Amino acid sequence: MPALIAALGGLGYRHLGGGPPLSFELVDETGRQIDVHPVVFDDAGDSIYRMQDGGTWPYPAAGFEGTGAVAGRLVRCLTPDAQALCHAGYELDDDDQHDLRALDERFGAGPS
Repeated sequence: MPALIAALGGLGYRHLGGGPPLSFELVDETGRQIDVHPVVFDDAGDSIYRMQDGGTWPYPAAGFEGTGAVAGRLVRCLTPDAQALCHAGYELDDDDQHDLRALDERFGAGPS
């Protein structure tokens, strides 16, 4: 995490909240935000995320097989189904509802 924080700091991102080894947020001066959710991988490629409330959230290895693009650059990401699943277990705010609608419209992965 220190290397990630340093690299993003060099791009103008500053700490907004949270902190490793739990999730944390970074934001730049224009308001762009990056949410970081560190996970620990096992030998099979599955992982566990430690939540703020002390619980854990499992991610199956297949959930990390997604691809996307940021500013035209191909990046690895969670699959649409894994992204939709990440919105379970808590009260959704307007941003979460927007994200789920977008996943559903683009990939059929959100709520119907």
